[in-house]
Amino acid sequence: MSFRDSVDYVSQDRISQLARTYWITTPGSLKNSHSSACPTNKYKPFQSSVMERIYRQELLASGFSHRRCLALELNQYLEQWLWPHFEPDISSRAHVLSICAMVNEKGRGRVPIWPTFVATADKFSGLIHRVLHILLDESPQILTVNPLLTEINTKSKDDNNDEKDKHQTSDESSNAVQQKKCILEHIVLIIFLSHCFTNLAEVGVLRRSLRELYSLAIWQDHLQPTRLSLELKSHPRYARLLKKLQKYRDTKVSPTERDNMVFQHSFIPRILDVFLTLLNSIPEKDEDKVCNC
Repeated sequence: MSFRDSVDYVSQDRISQLARTYWITTPGSLKNSHSSACPTNKYKPFQSSVMERIYRQELLASGFSHRRCLALELNQYLEQWLWPHFEPDISSRAHVLSICAMVNEKGRGRVPIWPTFVATADKFSGLIHRVLHILLDESPQILTVNPLLTEINTKSKDDNNDEKDKHQTSDESSNAVQQKKCILEHIVLIIFLSHCFTNLAEVGVLRRSLRELYSLAIWQDHLQPTRLSLELKSHPRYARLLKKLQKYRDTKVSPTERDNMVFQHSFIPRILDVFLTLLNSIPEKDEDKVCNC
C-alpha cells in the first residue's frame, strides 16, 4: 500500500467515525429504538466547528480529492448532515462549499443529485444566492493571484536577496497560497452551477432558482439602449414579453425581491467580465488560471 493510499485509508476511517458520531444511525441503534424518531437522539447534535474542520482537513487540504469526497458521499454527508442543517442566511462559507463539493461528487459518480433539494426549494434558492455572491464578491482575489505568483517565482531564482526581500517573499507566498485555494474553491462553485444548468429542463427546483440568471430582462438591464432597440425591433415578440416583465417587476415584486432580481440579472455579465479579465491576464504558463477558465 502506497503512502497516499495509507493516508486516504486513515482519512476514510476518520470520516466513518465522524459519520457514526454525528449523523449516521447504526443498525444497532435502529434495532434498539422504540420508534423511528428515536435514532436521531443517538448521535451528537450538529456542530458547525466539526463541519468546518471536515471542510478544512478533508476537502480543502486535499484539493477536493475524489477519494475524500467519495468517502463523505458514501457516508451520506450531504443528505444526512449538510443539507438538513443548512440555513441560507447564517450558514458559513465552508458550509456552502461543502454542499457544492458533494453535489459535484454525485455528478461525477452519476448518482441522482436533485431529490435531496426538491422538497426545500426556497432553501435551495438561498444556496444559489450564496454561491453567486461568493463568486462575484471574491473575484478580485482571483484576478490578483497571478502577479503575486510571478513575482515569487522570479525572486526565488535570485540568490542575492537580503533578509528583507526574503521576509517579503514569505508574506507574498502566504497570500498566493490563500489565493490559489480561492481559485480552487471557485472552480468547485462553477462546476456546481454547471451541473445546475445541465439539468434545468428536467428539474423544476433548478428552473425556479436560476430563471432570473437567463431571463429576458437581462437585455433591458445590460444591453446598450441602441442595441436593445435594434433587437426588439427585429423581434417584436420579445418586446411584448419585456413589457410584461417590467410591469410585473414594478407592481408585483417587493423592493427586496427586486434588488435580488437585479443582482441575478447582473451575474452573467459580471462573471463574463471576470472571465475575460482573467483570460487576458494569463501569461504563457499559469496552470491555476487556465483551470479556472
